[in-house]
Amino acid sequence: MSNHTYNFGLLIRAMSKMGNFEPWVVVPCVLFYSLAMLSTRAHYSVDIVLAWWALAAVYGIVGY
Repeated sequence: MSNHTYNFGLLIRAMSKMGNFEPWVVVPCVLFYSLAMLSTRAHYSVDIVLAWWALAAVYGIVGY
């Protein structure tokens, strides 16, 4: 899993909870970061998908 993407997602989510960002900003920011990671490191594509899944699981979007 791409820890860069995962940790950035956690950071943006925590900052939105503290009131620094609106909650809707989390997804576009992490998406932009993911695209930047893909453009600089092509071998991270599967890792970024796993990071998005892990973030969704942490935020309670994915039920299991």
